Amino acid sequence: MGEGAQVKRWASVFFFAVVLVLLVRLVQRGSPRETAPSQTTLEASDSIPLSPDNRSVEAAAPVPSLVPSLVPSLTPVESAVAERLRELERLSACAHTQDCGFGADAPRSQHVQLSRAIMAELNQFEPEDLTESAVRIAEQFMRFPDDDVKEASLRLLAQVPPTSHTLEAVLNGLQDSVSAPLYERGLEVLLPYRERPEREQVDAFLLQSIARGGHFVSQEVARRARPFITPENASRFAAVRDVLPARSRAREALDLHLREVRRQARGR
Repeated sequence: MGEGAQVKRWASVFFFAVVLVLLVRLVQRGSPRETAPSQTTLEASDSIPLSPDNRSVEAAAPVPSLVPSLVPSLTPVESAVAERLRELERLSACAHTQDCGFGADAPRSQHVQLSRAIMAELNQFEPEDLTESAVRIAEQFMRFPDDDVKEASLRLLAQVPPTSHTLEAVLNGLQDSVSAPLYERGLEVLLPYRERPEREQVDAFLLQSIARGGHFVSQEVARRARPFITPENASRFAAVRDVLPARSRAREALDLHLREVRRQARGR
């Protein structure tokens, strides 16, 4: 074979080799290639659960809870007080309808059961339980027609700061009663009002109770009137003393108080 023929032969081989390489590259570019996930992606997929929309839970911002700020939790003591107030409100309402669930007994028996139920609730209050709502309930039951219920209410009202609203409730409750022990408790509640603008209202109540109250009420109030008598109002108590029956215990008690006031006034 001549030298020219060999050159042509090698040129043809080289040409076909180039064409073959180009064809192989074209085939590789046309087919999709799978990319293996990275090691980091695999580890994250194994350790982080996905949400239903295929997003990582960590990628979603947490929604802050509003429950603690909108509905404050109550302590066991606060819950018990709230439940007690609800029960007292129920008893107050059913007292007007005479339907408190005490059975079909005689009215007197139902009244006794209702009074005992109210006292049982009132007597459970401690000084720290006396919220504004509790004070209003106690004031309301000063109108209840039972002296034991009124006395339980006075026990609570004696533990709260004096107000004109409380004074009105106490005076109204006492005026409807002829119980000397109830007046004894009531006068304890009235003591703080000696230094308040309602002093005149308290004096008028005491003078009326001594002059026109029942026998035992008049005697009890006169006997305990000393803390309320001052040089400024002594003449008014003296006027009431003078209209009381001679040698009555109420008159003797007032006379003793008035002599002491005069003696202290001279000693100043």
